[in-house]
Amino acid sequence: MPNYRQQLSGSLGTVNACPSCGGGGTLTPFYSTSGVYAQKEFVCDFVAAFTLLYHDGTDTLPSVGDTIYAGSTTGSQTVSWSNHKGFNEVEGDNSTVSGTTNAQGVIASTWQCQ
Repeated sequence: MPNYRQQLSGSLGTVNACPSCGGGGTLTPFYSTSGVYAQKEFVCDFVAAFTLLYHDGTDTLPSVGDTIYAGSTTGSQTVSWSNHKGFNEVEGDNSTVSGTTNAQGVIASTWQCQ
């Protein structure tokens, strides 16, 4: 698997798995609702708990275009769902964002809870 080094203030950082090379990039964990909901607004009233998922984006929570994984590396199985799931970075808190995926597990839309 390819590796890369990040240059930090004139020195090279630690060797990491290349996140875009497939098979072992580091992913960001988040919690989701266990169920899916037809209307995005309903998700905000539900607790994101018990369902730990991972995404390959740069934000704390998934954004449009991020891929969702069941495990903590890009070699893990992707996860997809119909309708809306709620997300939060803290287990047991109400959802702060809802999102949908396409069949390949890529976030197709998100909605910020009010």
